[in-house]
Amino acid sequence: TQQIGEAIQSVTHAKGVQVDMRGTHLCVAMRGVKQSQSFMHTHYQNGEAIPPSTQQAASEPTCFLHCTSQWMPLFIGCTEREQKQPTPIQLSLSLHMPVDYGTRKDDLSTTVDYDALMMGLKHACLNQRFQLIEFAGQTIYQWIHQYLAHHYQDMPIKITLQKCLSHEWLQDSQFVIGDF
Repeated sequence: TQQIGEAIQSVTHAKGVQVDMRGTHLCVAMRGVKQSQSFMHTHYQNGEAIPPSTQQAASEPTCFLHCTSQWMPLFIGCTEREQKQPTPIQLSLSLHMPVDYGTRKDDLSTTVDYDALMMGLKHACLNQRFQLIEFAGQTIYQWIHQYLAHHYQDMPIKITLQKCLSHEWLQDSQFVIGDF
């Protein structure tokens, strides 16, 4: 993503560039958690027009990595039925990564191994029982921060939990928590 952004900026001499790439992450889909509907979103931005919430010096690029899981079972809810069977939850994770993570060398050791992160999260959280999506989101948010600090370096994150509801008037609920 960074290489594409830098090439565009080099050729066009634009004052700013932003590149968003989305696709299926084959490592996650074919090994580890085997989430066939996992999608990756990478983001590169450099120069002018950086949103105020992520403003850096104009010469410093900004990198984001976005991952969305397929629907996964989580025991969450207050009703008797919700506590007896898991509820489908979709987790979206955004990492505000240092620009050199995975952009200087095409090697897994230079970036966050999101397959390992998701497998660890699965083992840490998916067998817990929660009543509130807010508490589940806070628990997952804290676990991801601890994982990153232990295995890589702590970095700003944002997560979204989406819960399917079997409600007459509501389709789903979402909880969002993050550092940016």
